Amino acid sequence: MLTGKEATCVLDLFGPVPSWAVRQLDLVGTPVEKSGGALISYRLVGAAIPTAKELLTDMLWMQPRD
Repeated sequence: MLTGKEATCVLDLFGPVPSWAVRQLDLVGTPVEKSGGALISYRLVGAAIPTAKELLTDMLWMQPRD
């Protein structure tokens, strides 16, 4: 999704995550209305996507799904 000149994406989490991870996501993203059964959804700007991906894959062993 493109907004202005910066790419954004919506991150949907379908399982519970620890509170420390939620706090980190609050810092790099903007909470948005939950979509399609997600427990938590965040809008991330392009620069924050690698940070969020690293947090979820390295610290929580989650894997992205398209």
